[in-house]
Amino acid sequence: RVVLAREVNMAELAEIRKRTQVEIEAFVHGAMCISYSGRCVLSNHMSHRDANRGGCSQSCRWKYDLYDMPFGSERKSLQGEIPEEYSMSSVDMCMIEHIPDLIENGVDSLKIEGRMKSIHYVSTVTNCYKAAVDAYMERPEKFYAIKDDLIDELWKVAQRELATGFYYGTPTENEQLFGARRKIPQYKFVGEVVNFDSSTMIATVRQRNVIH
Repeated sequence: RVVLAREVNMAELAEIRKRTQVEIEAFVHGAMCISYSGRCVLSNHMSHRDANRGGCSQSCRWKYDLYDMPFGSERKSLQGEIPEEYSMSSVDMCMIEHIPDLIENGVDSLKIEGRMKSIHYVSTVTNCYKAAVDAYMERPEKFYAIKDDLIDELWKVAQRELATGFYYGTPTENEQLFGARRKIPQYKFVGEVVNFDSSTMIATVRQRNVIH
């Protein structure tokens, strides 16, 4: 099995499928790297955490002050002139609306970001994608009937604005950089149901939130 880089577009994915019988795993949901995937050293340099071994501190997500530094002159702050303080923070990828394209182009496995994410995030996102795949494989019309509901369900977890990454072309600056969120999650993960007795209708819930 090969895991394709986030920068691979749909046409390239289809071409890879035609030329090999190896299983293809494609990234479909989660954080996009502002650098080339697997080649960023910001985290290593700034926090001594290896970005390419699962320890990325996501330095690109921090706020940065930008300066104009002409050679031989004093630096000038561009604060106020640049509309976005998160000048290196990209939006997240979301391909749930395009499950048909991924399946028809021969993707064998979907890769969803889960490292350093909460149980609530992982379970919600994976359940949505599983429902989308199952629905499309059963009957394409069923997928399109539940697609909007699945998108609403995805917004119950904390994430940045969503886009399709490089799948349908190189994103522009406005499409790639993170700005204001379209939706703020209104749900909090408070507990995990670990057992349910159908005869007594009593559920055992493991508390997951902090009680002050």
